[in-house]
Amino acid sequence: VYMHFPILVSALILVAMISALLGAVHIDEGKISIEPNPGNLIIWKKNVENRTFDVRGPYTIDSALEGENDTIRLPKEAVDTLGLNYGDIIYIGGVDYTLKESRPSDGNIIRIPANAREVLDVNVGDVIRDSALRKVFNNIFAVQKILNQSNITIEKGILIEDNDKSGREVNIYFDGKKIATTSGAMENGSYSIYINGVHARTIYFTENLPRENYTIYWGAHIITVEIGKPIKSNMRFATTEEGIFLNIISDKL
Repeated sequence: VYMHFPILVSALILVAMISALLGAVHIDEGKISIEPNPGNLIIWKKNVENRTFDVRGPYTIDSALEGENDTIRLPKEAVDTLGLNYGDIIYIGGVDYTLKESRPSDGNIIRIPANAREVLDVNVGDVIRDSALRKVFNNIFAVQKILNQSNITIEKGILIEDNDKSGREVNIYFDGKKIATTSGAMENGSYSIYINGVHARTIYFTENLPRENYTIYWGAHIITVEIGKPIKSNMRFATTEEGIFLNIISDKL
């Protein structure tokens, strides 16, 4: 019995560790997320940006820096979890906030202005686990650049979702040449396309719709938006009632 006691203790410790981990395991299509305290260990099934794993969070909520009432500062890991990028704009309570990089000394602090904290129902000092961050920002509208070249920029309007939903890949063509591909969850309804901020066309989507092309003639140019193959996404395209679907910005148009 005494000889086997260390093995028994080791086995019990291993079982306890596995039990603790299994309560915080989330499996998505592209990653396995294990969140014991304190951080969220993400193991990528495919090599993502030359990384096979990531440790994210937890994050501490703090007030905005002086003079930054239109800015939310957050670490790169938090931006990645939200599926956004620095420079993207999110709308909270009807007010737009630009996402910016944390100060080097801030670590895992997320700095949010007071009015936005009130809408999000978070307070200074709150600690948010990485797996709960999307719940905090659930259903928040954001405008994200999907193409930013010298002579053309494309923005999409999306809402942050907490879970994957059915959606579509979307391809955008300019004068017959594909210039961008993006994707997002889509609900049945209407979606508005803008050119240089001016409404150009409304399209209508139903889930059983096959691949469909929508063409816009704008001056001497032709823009085609292709609703492509089905996908899963935790970012949902904004319907007409919620905001822009696509905004194509160019001095050529």
